[in-house]
Amino acid sequence: MTDTGSFNNKLSRRVLIYILLCSSILSFTSTAIQLYVTYKDHISSLDQQFDNIETSYIQSISTSLWDFNEPLVQQQLQGIVRLPDIRFVKITTSFGKIYQFGNENVKAEKYVEYPIVYGDNPIGVLGVSADFEDIYASLWQQAGFILASEAVKTFIVAFFIMYNFI
Repeated sequence: MTDTGSFNNKLSRRVLIYILLCSSILSFTSTAIQLYVTYKDHISSLDQQFDNIETSYIQSISTSLWDFNEPLVQQQLQGIVRLPDIRFVKITTSFGKIYQFGNENVKAEKYVEYPIVYGDNPIGVLGVSADFEDIYASLWQQAGFILASEAVKTFIVAFFIMYNFI
């Protein structure tokens, strides 16, 4: 008897290897695309947060600085640092006073400075530092989940093919 349907057949092994190889390549490619899109979404969200800081906080900070309301300035800085991915904020006033909150030693992957103006009077600069640590952690988690589910799917398909066709 011939064993044309057995796994020992060279053609059967070759077909199974090609199926696994193609499936793996497609899995890695789709995972990379999904992670890239997610990364771009996170970066876009971070940019939106920086825009919100400019539109929501600058005016109230300038009023607080103009009124020398230091507790309110500190409270506003704490509110900014509580935003996702924001790690450090610092205000340097034109009269030499410095207010800061957060981790000063953070490796800022994005840093933006906003001029603080009250009326026509420049009164300082707000510097905001953000890192991508949370973004990277989220991407690693998503990558692990996607690759694990793709691997399970690939091996189920391979098992199905081996069982039914080989």
